[in-house]
Amino acid sequence: MIACPDGHANERTLFPQLLEKVAARQVWIADRNFCTLDFLQGIIQRQAFFVVRQHLGATRWKLVDERRELRRIASGTVYEETVQLTSKASGGLVLRRIVILLDKPTRDGDREVYIFSNLPADVDGKTIAELYRSRWTIETAFQHLATSLRSEINTLGYPEAALLGFALAVVAYNLLATVKVALRTAHNLPAPTTGDVTRRVKPKKISTYYLADAISGISRGMEIAIPAQHWTEAFAHLTPCQLAATLLDLAKKVRISRFLTNPYSPKRPQPKRKSGNRGNHVSTHRLLQKTRKASPC
Repeated sequence: MIACPDGHANERTLFPQLLEKVAARQVWIADRNFCTLDFLQGIIQRQAFFVVRQHLGATRWKLVDERRELRRIASGTVYEETVQLTSKASGGLVLRRIVILLDKPTRDGDREVYIFSNLPADVDGKTIAELYRSRWTIETAFQHLATSLRSEINTLGYPEAALLGFALAVVAYNLLATVKVALRTAHNLPAPTTGDVTRRVKPKKISTYYLADAISGISRGMEIAIPAQHWTEAFAHLTPCQLAATLLDLAKKVRISRFLTNPYSPKRPQPKRKSGNRGNHVSTHRLLQKTRKASPC
């Protein structure tokens, strides 16, 4: 997580800080806004790999060879081709381009998804396509951060306070994710999947909302009933393996039906808005900067 107090700042202004965190042999999976030649070259220079969706307006490229059909995945047919990215400051960058011809268009109306990757040839195109599809789990995580963990402060406040609140929500999300894995394993529940989203009947999953609601309602009583010393003695000195075994043992005692999601039903289309001002978002950080510059003190 790279924290920036400016609500109007573009992600790309933070790319230099992001590249500092790239380590050798990592695979970075990112959406199209991260598809710039400088960023992709920065990952390669650090001996790492990427799976990044192509931004059609931000990259110049040319085809090196013909498209080859590979195989199908749950959402469509996968193809592969070799392309060269070009810019005035660079001689070019040769990459694999994975093309997913979708059976159904995305909500933006896209029929094809293009993915750049520098993974070696022994990683086939289908695997790369599946890797990118798993990126949607972070979109789900942001939804849980906003709704279940209330990561955004509703009132107007200092940007640093908003960043602190969001950072605490991220830590809480990681803790909840660990609890969910323990519960899922102890009760033999299916793992989350990025499979066919068109299925009408989906297996029940553990609800982040129900977990967060239970914790927020019960935690104060536990703080009163159980001294802080107990938590330190019981958990602070466990090894990762011991902690995992303890979590599984506790998870088996949970009445799991209380924390399962409700059956899935198709969403109704939202009516179009006939009025309302959508341009009322402001950057508190920039307002404070202007105020400080205007102040005579």
